[in-house]
Amino acid sequence: MPTCLPAARGFAIPISMTKNIMHNLIATDHVTRGWFGVAAQPCTYRPAPTM
Repeated sequence: MPTCLPAARGFAIPISMTKNIMHNLIATDHVTRGWFGVAAQPCTYRPAPTM
């Protein structure tokens, strides 16, 4: 009989962030937020060994 139980994941959102989001939604009907990501570029044989 398996002994693994599903693990629940949770997270908290600070109230100051939710208030700002709520005010932005009421005022502009959308929320503009920053993003964190990566930019893709072609990988040629020359720069590939330096990665």
